[in-house]
Amino acid sequence: MQELNRIRRLQDECPSARTIEELLLRAHKFPKVFREFELHMLMCTRCGEIVKRIRLFYEILEREMSEQPSPKIVQFAKTLEADVQS
Repeated sequence: MQELNRIRRLQDECPSARTIEELLLRAHKFPKVFREFELHMLMCTRCGEIVKRIRLFYEILEREMSEQPSPKIVQFAKTLEADVQS
């Protein structure tokens, strides 16, 4: 039932960027909803652009996470942590 409601909402209107990201991250959990979104995205340039930006974000994040952080970044993070702790 929940899956049908998600599909109906996709058919009625474009999802928000947040919803699109959730759809992409949970495609394995809701394959029918994801397929419906794929069909929508093929015709909707707005949603296609959002997907491109999300993909780029995760590509950059993955690249950054695989590299050793610079000492300046580590020190900055420690400073932020100290501010949060106090």
